[in-house]
Amino acid sequence: MSHKGLKAHLRALTVMVSQTFRLPETGVQILETLITCRMALSVKELVRRVKRSERSVRGALDHLVAKGVLIRKVSITGRKRLAYLYTLGPMDRVIKVLRGEILNQLERLERLEGTIGKQGAANP
Repeated sequence: MSHKGLKAHLRALTVMVSQTFRLPETGVQILETLITCRMALSVKELVRRVKRSERSVRGALDHLVAKGVLIRKVSITGRKRLAYLYTLGPMDRVIKVLRGEILNQLERLERLEGTIGKQGAANP
């Protein structure tokens, strides 16, 4: 697959993840940044690259880690401080998480359809 084709597929995946999990713009920018740079980044580096507040970036990172889309690795800085580095999870894992969320949404929709159908039939 060409670089251009891969980039289009990764962009499509970013859009799917952001729509499925209803990510705020900061989360979308973080995903795009981590996909394009292909390396682990710290909170400080992400803040600089996405040009958002540290609070907004940390919130989006926590959400993406909790969903299983990103991986957080512990790192020790040159000054012996604890830091976290973030990377995109393996593609098979990201797709599995995305598939699971879409199936959960479909199940909720089917339950809602059943409930509305029963109430609609009872109230002609």
